[in-house]
Order: sequence, then structure tokens, then C-alpha cells
Amino acid sequence: MAPFQPPSARTTASHPAILPSFDQMFGAVFARENQLMRVQPRQGMYLACALLARGNVSIGDLNRGIVRLLPTLQVAPWNPEPFKLGICATPPTGLPTSLLSLANNSGIGATFERMHERFAKLYRRRMFLHHYTQFMPAEDIQAASHAVLELCQDYHELPHCCMPTKLLQPMPLGISFV
Repeated sequence: MAPFQPPSARTTASHPAILPSFDQMFGAVFARENQLMRVQPRQGMYLACALLARGNVSIGDLNRGIVRLLPTLQVAPWNPEPFKLGICATPPTGLPTSLLSLANNSGIGATFERMHERFAKLYRRRMFLHHYTQFMPAEDIQAASHAVLELCQDYHELPHCCMPTKLLQPMPLGISFV
């Protein structure tokens, strides 16, 4: 999922653009109607999320938005810090600020299931298969179909999982010079 805020800011002489505040953009970037795919972001579990802000934005603005939004999101229990932040001081052309969210959410599983159903209908009839078998064997197409089904199953099971009993601790590599 990759929503971008503000989606557009067209201005004319008679209708100047009303730009949202950064807090409004932060809430809108997680709204269902601003997703690039048909997905329910608040119903799925977030595995990780990158927030990329451009313009006159501070880390404090991003942290304030995360603290305000985090209680409303379902986050993977094994990821204590699911948000990664990026800031670019150069604003986008024609806008004072913008916010982009790149998220891995289990809600995308339903989209993969719909995509696989459409593929299966075409594959049963061998529709357009000759275009693909020129470049790859039919067995590879079936293997890819099975991989998508496994991915759908993994995304479906993800919200029902529980926290692992023992988390693996990273082992230091090499010699430390600290």
C-alpha cells in the first residue's frame, strides 16, 4: 500500500487550493479511500510502515502523528518499532509538504486472493497462455500460482498469530571496536 498526501493541489485564480495541515495529512494517509488498492488498512495487521515526508516537517511532527495513530492500528507483536521515518527538506513542486506511506499490511491478502481467482478462471480456459509459454514453461506458471496461494494463506493467518514465546536475539558479527 502506498498512499500519498495531499493527492492533488490544483489551483485556479477563482479557486485557490485549500491545503490540509500535516496532522490531517497524517490521518488521511492511513484512510481507506486514499489507498492505491482496494484494501481496508485499519482491519489488517501492519508488519512495517515507512513514512516519507517532504518539506517543512520535523521528526517531532512525525512522532506526534505516530503516537496519536498507533493505538488505532493493529501492529505485529514481534515488531516493537514498526515505523521507519524519512525526511527530505526539499518540498515537492507546488506544495509546501507531502507525506508518503509505504506499508506492508495483512489486508493486502484479500487483493491477492481476488487476483488469483481471476487468474485461475483464465488459466482453466488456457486463455492467453500461449503468450507466456513462449518465454517460460507452463510448470513455472503453476508454481507461481501455488506461491501466490501460499502468500494468501500466510496473510490470512497473520492476524490470528500470537507472539512467539522466545524472540531470537541478534548475535554480534565480527569484532567490535567500541
